[in-house]
Amino acid sequence: FPDDIGKVQCQKGHGQTTDQLTINTMRKLSEIEIQPIKDRLDSLQIAYLEIYNELLDHYISELEQKSPFDFHQELEHLNETFAWSVVKKMESDLEKNNHKQVAKMQWECLKFWNFSANEAIQFLVFIAILVASFLLKDIEGIFISLSLFSIFGIILALKIHGKGINFSLRVKNQKPVNCISKIILMRLGLIYGCLSWFWVGLSNWGNSTPGTVVTFLGILIASIVFLYIASLIKVSIYFKKPDVSIIPI
Repeated sequence: FPDDIGKVQCQKGHGQTTDQLTINTMRKLSEIEIQPIKDRLDSLQIAYLEIYNELLDHYISELEQKSPFDFHQELEHLNETFAWSVVKKMESDLEKNNHKQVAKMQWECLKFWNFSANEAIQFLVFIAILVASFLLKDIEGIFISLSLFSIFGIILALKIHGKGINFSLRVKNQKPVNCISKIILMRLGLIYGCLSWFWVGLSNWGNSTPGTVVTFLGILIASIVFLYIASLIKVSIYFKKPDVSIIPI
């Protein structure tokens, strides 16, 4: 780095220190310098793009303020600062905040007085399907329809939010994904799993009549599940997902 060293030597006579000069003439990291940063972040198996991009940007910003001679020392310092436990705590905090955000968005989506004409029609159509299912196959018919409704939600959410999601069990194949996208898919998958077990239980009921009380409870549970699925689908459609790609350097 002869040019940089020459600049430092020339500026010393004007009362400017080497550190001041480094800050004033911030350099840009080379690909060779960026690669060990990415290797470090990959080794942490970061689950969410938000954290991956934030850490990548922070590493680069900090290291660009250091001279090439201090690069490895500062990199080690950053690695110690953002150890495995620290990063996993960041992921946990992000999940908690985003779960609250998704729940808030779901509640906003259920305010029917804010529905557009198309949304109101779609909502009424789904209710009509559930009523027809009940008339044809009682409580079992409702939960079959809800299971199909949740499958539709999963397919739709995968189409909108599935970019970058890898279902491989190999850790090396897993890539960071958007946190809210993962939460939406996880909730839809969980409700489908619960509905499947509920349907199995109803199927084993046989030809016995559930009775008025059980029928009422079943309809009440089905109504809550329907609103939950409908709100999740609406969130998956209207949530403005940020760019799911890793920050290009």
